[in-house]
Amino acid sequence: MFRCAHHTLCRVEESIARVHDTHRAEALRIHEGISVYDRGYVHFQWIERWEEQGHRFVIRLRKNAILWEDETWTCPMRSSPVVYDGLAFIGCESKMTKKRYWVVTFLNDDQKPIHVVTNLWTESAETIAEIYRTRWQVEVFFRWIKQQLQVKQLMGTCKNSVYNQLYGALIAYVLLRWLYQQTQPHWKFIRLTFTEFVRKVRLEQLPKEAAYWVSDLIFTQLRSFSFGSFCPIDRPDFN
Repeated sequence: MFRCAHHTLCRVEESIARVHDTHRAEALRIHEGISVYDRGYVHFQWIERWEEQGHRFVIRLRKNAILWEDETWTCPMRSSPVVYDGLAFIGCESKMTKKRYWVVTFLNDDQKPIHVVTNLWTESAETIAEIYRTRWQVEVFFRWIKQQLQVKQLMGTCKNSVYNQLYGALIAYVLLRWLYQQTQPHWKFIRLTFTEFVRKVRLEQLPKEAAYWVSDLIFTQLRSFSFGSFCPIDRPDFN
């Protein structure tokens, strides 16, 4: 589970390739905020249960999972990515939802149609499209993990070895993101993106100002876990 607003991981559920994604999607469901799901992660029968439970969602659908019953609601502006939106039953003719849900169709950057179903009745169709677009940050995150944290090649083939390597990379990401978010507001003379920050940390080339705040944060955290004089910790010297 990835919180797009803060670029942080909230929860991880490991699985193997033989386990379908729908078995994990229910376990990862949050009770606050808006959940955004890609195709294949959600069974359409869950939609009605989530609606009854007050769970807010935006879910991408396959075209054949939409059974239109109403005309479109809006005539989008020329600059809008939304093609049309309206009410529709979700599922197939033999097994579909008992009531209709709001379906929004918009074009992605490649001008291909994306169909999503949602229960955010008070939002505009353009807002629904933008909410789904934020899911791309998850793809960017996985691409970043592969490029920066050396997980392209696995060190072992057994399940524990693979999980250990992947969890190690995720823990490294969380710690680096935390260091960056906590110290970056204090920098007055330098500007680094998160990727530049990580690269300089790995090469031990962090500018002195950033290095000072990172070390100060680590020192403060370690000091809070120390046991007084039994575990003395000295503040780093940058003079």
